[in-house]
Amino acid sequence: MRVTGVRVTRVLLDFESMKFLKGLSHSKQSASRAECTAIGLEFGQEQINLVQLQSDAKGQISLLAWATMPYPGERDAFLDSVRNIKAHLLPVLREKGFQGRKVVTVLPPDQARIMSVSYQTKPGQSDEYAIVKQVDDLVEGSINDYVIDYLPVRKADKDQNQLAIVALSLRRNVMKYLDTLRHAGFDVQALDMGPAAIKRLVTAMHQYREGETVLVINFGSKQSYLSMISGRRLLFDDEVEFCESALVQQVAEVLQLETSVARSQLYQHGLGGPSKAEPVSNQMDDQIGVTLLEILRPTFARLANNVRRAQTFAISETHGKGVKNIYLVGGIARWQGVQKVMSSLLNLPVRVIPDPLAIFCSKQPTEDHGIGRAELAVATGLALRGKN
Repeated sequence: MRVTGVRVTRVLLDFESMKFLKGLSHSKQSASRAECTAIGLEFGQEQINLVQLQSDAKGQISLLAWATMPYPGERDAFLDSVRNIKAHLLPVLREKGFQGRKVVTVLPPDQARIMSVSYQTKPGQSDEYAIVKQVDDLVEGSINDYVIDYLPVRKADKDQNQLAIVALSLRRNVMKYLDTLRHAGFDVQALDMGPAAIKRLVTAMHQYREGETVLVINFGSKQSYLSMISGRRLLFDDEVEFCESALVQQVAEVLQLETSVARSQLYQHGLGGPSKAEPVSNQMDDQIGVTLLEILRPTFARLANNVRRAQTFAISETHGKGVKNIYLVGGIARWQGVQKVMSSLLNLPVRVIPDPLAIFCSKQPTEDHGIGRAELAVATGLALRGKN
């Protein structure tokens, strides 16, 4: 196996000089006071999410602008067209009051693989070399065809394993994505990792003291992620086989419904009956929610098992303190009753993050605020890069 000369790309392409910048996920941005941040830009599975923040002379962060927009067709076709990006995205930036075209972004979900990697370094060996050596066994083809970024999680003593969160993407996909954004008029300041963005958001929301550990379950349409955060440390990020499309399909098959109808039922009725805080609905509606819960409970139970394994890991990493709270973001988090189901399965406080923008003061009218827009979590974390 040859890893000598492999470029571990914790970096970004600087299109002006055609050189790689140092530190894709670790480079420090110069502090800017009374200025707006770069725009957090995420091309999600179903829509585009954008957030921009600003800080005053005292470092107080406030919301400048936000937007979500559906794709005007298939996402992949949209991202392949510079003309479409300019035609549909740039007018939204002007209309919503975004300033500049500097962005911090992440690759589309299906173009980046994120994993936890355990490794050891030998005397005189760099972390980069050891990580590449581990990752090389996990990829198809040559490791030189990939861009690798990583976040150190645990620095171990001599002869002990170290841990890192690693993002792996085909080099051609990275270059194409960055080149497309450049030609569409954007100045990419950093290509970040979703777990790092979630970590920043949770840290900003709660300002955890050192040692307090939380787990964020980020529900996606095709996969979900467990991100564990302790203080300002990202302990790990793990992909799990749990997603909205699979749950919808499961309901559709059991009840013999079209998938669109099954999805509508889940969003309308949720899982289980109404909570004590909710008004009593009619008996038929309650029964639909109970039926949906009966169908999906085993699948949620398997997710809970994954969470329990994460709890065991947290205890080993935090000297027995373990996870204090669990937070839910993403589409499934908006289903009625999901919070209650997960809390009962885990016997832990489970909360939904309904609005990641709520922690920032805003000059926008109240009715224009991002209430209920949990899908802005990653974009908000991207906009926070360099701010916490």
